[in-house]
Amino acid sequence: MNNEIKDFALEYRASSVETTVKKLCEAVNHKIAYKSGTTDVLTDSATVFRQQSGVCQDIAHVFIAALRTLKIPARYVAGYVSGLQLSHAWTEVYYNGYWHGYDATENICELTHYIKIVHGRDASDCPLNRAFSRAIRVKYLKTKILQQSPHRAPAFFTS
Repeated sequence: MNNEIKDFALEYRASSVETTVKKLCEAVNHKIAYKSGTTDVLTDSATVFRQQSGVCQDIAHVFIAALRTLKIPARYVAGYVSGLQLSHAWTEVYYNGYWHGYDATENICELTHYIKIVHGRDASDCPLNRAFSRAIRVKYLKTKILQQSPHRAPAFFTS
């Protein structure tokens, strides 16, 4: 556990878990700037916190670390945002009997246009665009998101 992240998280503790999470989401969003090329897959949340920059994966990791220091259950999520062809990372937080999505990168608390593909403890549990073969070679998968109206049944239901 990183003491800097813990001290930061304690500043935003509120009377309810939901209020704490919303305040902390906003605080992480203001603290960590989105900047590609400043981190890699091995950069830990303490480094990101100190340098105050990273990508969505890093920002989600800092948010998760802060939540966990407050004993609030949190997990990493990878997927897509509707309308964008790039993968994205965000956080789910457990309270009031449900997992709730939060995007600290964008400071969004209601994730209505997010398409969840996988969740886990952190990014290493969620290899969204890579798979490993027996020879440990990395293979990249090309993905395309097709969105369909929620009021229209998929084609295989209409035959």
